[in-house]
Amino acid sequence: MGNQYDEAVRLQSLVKASRLCCRGVGHKESAQSWKIEPTAKCEALQDLILSGKMKPGHGRPFKIYEPKVRDILPPLFRDRVWQRSMCMNGVYGDMTRSLIYDNGACQVGKGTEQTVMRMVCLLERYYRGNGNNKGFVRHLDVRGYFPNTPHAKTIEIINRYVSEQEFIPHLEAIIHSFKDKRPAEVIQKDRFGERGTGLGSPISQLVQLAILNDIDHGVCRIGGVRGYIRYMDDIIILTQTKEAGELAAKYVIDRLADMGLEVSDKGGNNPMGKGFWFLKKKFILTETGKVLVLPEKGKFSKERRVLRALKNKLDAGQITMLDVENHYESWVSGLMILDAGRRIQEMDRFYTKLFQKKPVYKCKKKSRRYRAMAIKHKTEKELIRDLQAENARLKAELMRAQANMDYLSMMTDVDLGTGDEGGDQYE
Repeated sequence: MGNQYDEAVRLQSLVKASRLCCRGVGHKESAQSWKIEPTAKCEALQDLILSGKMKPGHGRPFKIYEPKVRDILPPLFRDRVWQRSMCMNGVYGDMTRSLIYDNGACQVGKGTEQTVMRMVCLLERYYRGNGNNKGFVRHLDVRGYFPNTPHAKTIEIINRYVSEQEFIPHLEAIIHSFKDKRPAEVIQKDRFGERGTGLGSPISQLVQLAILNDIDHGVCRIGGVRGYIRYMDDIIILTQTKEAGELAAKYVIDRLADMGLEVSDKGGNNPMGKGFWFLKKKFILTETGKVLVLPEKGKFSKERRVLRALKNKLDAGQITMLDVENHYESWVSGLMILDAGRRIQEMDRFYTKLFQKKPVYKCKKKSRRYRAMAIKHKTEKELIRDLQAENARLKAELMRAQANMDYLSMMTDVDLGTGDEGGDQYE
């Protein structure tokens, strides 16, 4: 077996993965037994994997309604632990190593906020290079990205990127566990065969992230493209001329057609000066080079409805004022990187009128480069404090792992040692 696979199957790795999977969902019944007895549960899971009897299953499907209606098919908690361990010990690194920097979904240190900041950076860079805002934006979106992706293509990506061969049968079994809901005769007529990878599995997220990697690299090499960014299936192409935008869009459409996927072209060539929508936010490059990032109006009307509902619960004694303040602070913090100062003031006045109390929140306007600035301008005391906190966290993990080893040794009556003779087992 490979070193990465051995590390993923190791009991300590499974216990660590189970603790990470319990974060935020420890109140759920499926997670409570793993939270109480992680070592015993992970030992049973390890035996199942090593015996070759591990078959992926799914929990109860459900729908989410924000930002749009989607069907979620979560894996069983047992499968989630195993998938998390595989991701931590090789699969994540293999699948993301060759991705472009401007691919912003489902990666450590990235997300919607980082993608918004990156879009601002690309627009500012365009203005500095051309001296004006006379460029064009092409917004493309893959129709039914997860439900319509062929299984053959996802398995091809797995075999191409994953270096440890022992992982591949487990990953392929996860892909095949997502059943195609179309009639059998329709599947037989489809030259791509079965389709569909479900939302909710970390493996399916990584695979879908890497499927369009060749398209990302190809578009970046097309002449006339001044910027390119992708968030899962949402693609933004910045060009100086309409012709370059048409050429890049045709390239994306043709390559996706070869994969059996269709494209939704949102608005054609949108002028940068008039603005375009991306990730539910409107970006406008002004004539002076300033980039405006505006939220959608529906976000504020929806928050007013939520605050009215919270007011009714507060009057009924179901919640406390602290719950209301925490909710409002969380909501406002998501607007701090946007140009929404006037809108926030209007919401503050509505909050004050509704609750007869001024809002209390500590979040402040964030600089659009606050991530880099926070690292660059840390004082010596802050650096020492952060290092001490990290050392305390690592020490606590080491103590928990040693306690689990002692428990396992006691239950099996076997001396497991300290791990020094076989390398650092708590690394």
